[in-house]
Amino acid sequence: MVFKLKFAFLFLLLFPVFAFTKEKRNPFIINNVEIAYNFPINQNAYDFFDAFNQYSNLSADEFTFRNFPSVSFDIEIPNLTNFVLNLDWINLLYSTNFNKKSSYSFNSFFRSYSESFDFNFLPITLSFFITPFDTDFKTQLHFQFGVSYDRLEWKEFVGSELDDDPRKGLETIRIKQFSPLFAFGIRNVLPFDILDREQLLNFFFFEAKFYFMYRNIDIFTRISKYEPIPEKVTILPFSIVFIIGVNFKTRSFFNK
Repeated sequence: MVFKLKFAFLFLLLFPVFAFTKEKRNPFIINNVEIAYNFPINQNAYDFFDAFNQYSNLSADEFTFRNFPSVSFDIEIPNLTNFVLNLDWINLLYSTNFNKKSSYSFNSFFRSYSESFDFNFLPITLSFFITPFDTDFKTQLHFQFGVSYDRLEWKEFVGSELDDDPRKGLETIRIKQFSPLFAFGIRNVLPFDILDREQLLNFFFFEAKFYFMYRNIDIFTRISKYEPIPEKVTILPFSIVFIIGVNFKTRSFFNK
C-alpha cells in the first residue's frame, strides 16, 4: 500500500516532464508545480477513542501520526479555465494490546486482544487564493474545497482461555469511502529575486492550515453486537498543520 502511494506521488511529480516531450500543442498548461511538507500539530479523534476506550478499558487519546507530503498543480486549459489541484497523503497509526474478562456459554474467562489500526486519507481539493495586502512578502488567504479518499484497515487478533470461543483468531476490517472536506490557510510567500523568465524556482512559502472533515465511519459495526459501543465514529474531523514548501514555474516548458 505504501509503495503504491509513493509511486502515485512520484508519477504526479514527474508527469510534467512527460508532457514536455510532446511536440503537439498541449491541451493544457501547468503554470506552476508546488511541493510541500506538512507538520501536523493537532490531529484529534475524540469520538473514535471514546468508543475504543469503552471497548478496551484503556485511556488512549491520540494516533501516531506522521509528517506528510503534498503536491499541487496550477493547471490552465487555454481559452477555457484555470484551477489549482491539490493532493495530500495523511497517515494515522495506532496499535495496542490489552486483556479483558469475558463470558460465553455461562463460562467466565479472559481474552487477550492485539489491535492494529492503519488509516490513510488522501485529500483531493481545489484551491482559491486571496491576497488582501500587496507587500514584498505577501500574505495570502488560502481556501480549499474537495473530498478525501479514505482507506482504513483494522486488524484484531483475539486469544482466549476458552477453547471453543467464537471470537478467537484474526479479524481484518477494510473500509474505503469518500469524505467531504474544507481547509483554510494563512500563507506567507517569499519570492526569489530573479528576473530570468526561464528560472524554475518561483517562491518559498510558509503556511498554517486548518482542515475540517466530515468523516463518519462504520468501523465498529462488527463488535457493536458484542459490546455497547456506537457503530459509527468520526475520525480526524479537525486538524491543524504547519507547512513549508516551494513553488516552481513550469509554464515556459509547455510553451516551447
